[in-house]
Order: sequence, then structure tokens, then C-alpha cells
Amino acid sequence: MIYKLEPTTGMLRTRAYIGQHMPLYCSAMGKIYMAFGHPDYVKSYWESHQHEIQPLTRNTITELPAMFDELAHIRESGAAMDREENELGVSCIAVPVFDIHGRVPYAVSIASLSTSRLKQVGEKNLLKPLRETAQAISNELGFTVRDDQGAIT
Repeated sequence: MIYKLEPTTGMLRTRAYIGQHMPLYCSAMGKIYMAFGHPDYVKSYWESHQHEIQPLTRNTITELPAMFDELAHIRESGAAMDREENELGVSCIAVPVFDIHGRVPYAVSIASLSTSRLKQVGEKNLLKPLRETAQAISNELGFTVRDDQGAIT
């Protein structure tokens, strides 16, 4: 995590902190990196981290076939969700940031301390500003959408 903005009022905070390394398999941003990374990387990651891939909550995806399905959906939709997979009560939506070569070195995400509140606001309502932000950053990195890339829409 490079940057974090939290409300200035209220007592609730996520446990995430700047500089933290999050597991790829149970975070929305991690899933973005796996979905848009090299196809062989996911299997390699899964095999080399098998001892670390544990259910952090009842929603954590820990089976490789289920993760492949999740990553295919992410590539198709252009967004990833963490539905209380890393921490109960916390959901997250992430979208990719593309560089000049069409790779995904970064992701932008929004976390909600209330999954029910996230559903009230609506994932689609949050995706629009997230995608606009990711597109602006991608543009600054020199990325341009080409017909053969299913990039930010």
C-alpha cells in the first residue's frame, strides 16, 4: 500500500497501513495484479505460497480452480472485489492502473468498513470514480487504450 485516506471522524479504522504487504489471494488489489499479470504467474504463486494460502475468513478463496474463475471474471469486468475475504466486516473494490506498456503496476481501491453500507451505496456508483481515477493515473503513465486491450472502460 502506497497511500491511505481514512475519515477524520469516527472510531473505526481498517487494519491496513502504508507499506503493508497484503496477500494477493485475499485482497482486491492483489487479485487485480494476478488477473492482469502474466498467465503463468498465478499457478506459480499458488504453488510457491501454498503453505501461506489459508482462509482468513469464511469467504477467503483458497482453491486454485475457484481463483481462476474469480480472475477470469475480474479480467472481464475490469474490477476486483474483496468480499470480507481478508477481514470480516471489510469489503474492497479495486481497478487496475495501466502503464505505457499495458502492464498493471498499480491498482486503485476503496475499502468499506460496512459491507451492508457498500451494498447501499452500490458497487457501480463507486466503480465510476474509481475507474476515472485509474484512467487519469494510467494516462499520466503514458497508457492509451488500444482495440486489443480490455482496459479501463
